Amino acid sequence: MNPKPVTPVQRAVLFDNGDFCYYAYLKPVMSPERGFAFYLTSQWRSALNPQEEQFRFKACLEREGLKQLRDLIERALSK
Repeated sequence: MNPKPVTPVQRAVLFDNGDFCYYAYLKPVMSPERGFAFYLTSQWRSALNPQEEQFRFKACLEREGLKQLRDLIERALSK
């Protein structure tokens, strides 16, 4: 049995004050077709396990939903 190939994951740092971080990830998924898993995690560097990230939110998005999220962010930043 062949293991599944590792799919690339894109990560962005949304917030980092030196001790606490929020990260956003995008990972290609098979369903919805050409879709992405979008999730948010947090991490405390002063925690008992500082390398461990905690999941905060996860959703599978179609490309159109991801584009709408991009547009929403661009509109917010243009103000």
